[in-house]
Amino acid sequence: MNHARINKLMQSIITDLDIDLKGMTILTECASNLFAVTPLIAALAGADRVIAIAKDSQYGLANDNISSLNAWSKDLGIEDKIYATTEPAHLFAKDANIVTNLNFLRPIGNQIIENLPSDCCIPLMWEPWEFREEDLDLELCDKHSIPVLGTNETNPRLEIFRYVGLLALKLLFELNIEVFRSKILIVGGNPFAKEAIKVLEPLQAEIHVIDPNAHDTLNKPELQALVENSEAIVVLEHISKEPVIGGENGIPIEWIKDNSLPIVHICGNVDDESLKSAGVIKHPKRAVPPGYMTVTTAYMGPRAIVDLHAAGLKVGEIVVKSLRKGASVEEAKLTAVKNGIALDF
Repeated sequence: MNHARINKLMQSIITDLDIDLKGMTILTECASNLFAVTPLIAALAGADRVIAIAKDSQYGLANDNISSLNAWSKDLGIEDKIYATTEPAHLFAKDANIVTNLNFLRPIGNQIIENLPSDCCIPLMWEPWEFREEDLDLELCDKHSIPVLGTNETNPRLEIFRYVGLLALKLLFELNIEVFRSKILIVGGNPFAKEAIKVLEPLQAEIHVIDPNAHDTLNKPELQALVENSEAIVVLEHISKEPVIGGENGIPIEWIKDNSLPIVHICGNVDDESLKSAGVIKHPKRAVPPGYMTVTTAYMGPRAIVDLHAAGLKVGEIVVKSLRKGASVEEAKLTAVKNGIALDF
């Protein structure tokens, strides 16, 4: 990673969003590679204390992540503000004003929620429609008056969804699909499909879209003709959990195999085992459950993750400051939404 560039990006978004976390304790994760930025942004934005929880994962070992974060924070002169640890997150809940809904803190359940202070907020770090019930107990948060808000990814300073279209372009290039004058079939609904079209159509790609959430579905001959006329398929379905490739109602895998179509998979329920057995090229190869992305926008570079996670911290800041001024939970949430950086359910 180019730490010098990422440092500039972090300072830029902190300035642009006017993030000020003085007087707050942030409970977040100590993750691998680019996802290490969250505790750094919090500390650079003035947080009194940042607790960063580390765990072993497929992306890296906890102790390696802690060492990397400590070295990076030392270079930035903020090492005294960050405490990276493998201790359980709930041990730090009683002092946490902002709890990020990130991987190493999830699932966020009773051990954390029941111990949070009254001036606390849980920002999702993405939009509410992307919420997964297994991540966070919303009912318990409501019971304990802990506000939960999404981050407005279409905020003009962020425009995070734009990176999804660029991600589709990058993955197509990696499959040696030129895109220019290529026939691309997108399987997925908005907002992701719309962003892919914005990027691919200006390159004179011929784009067709199958939206699993649309009511005007194609009949079988029309669908088969669309597949046969394509050069690649981009799977971009982030809402429906039903199979879009394979299964009872998805595009039959034999059609894809017979036409030697490669698949770019960003998100969406596909039958990975059957695709592999049929010899269909799927890129990236990694299998993920519905509702998760095979690769995130971080695959495009650091800006999207830096901006999104900083914005999530801004959501938390607005809510916490409002609560401290005596606002109700609903009033504090409304203040963040009116700012344009937050979205409610």
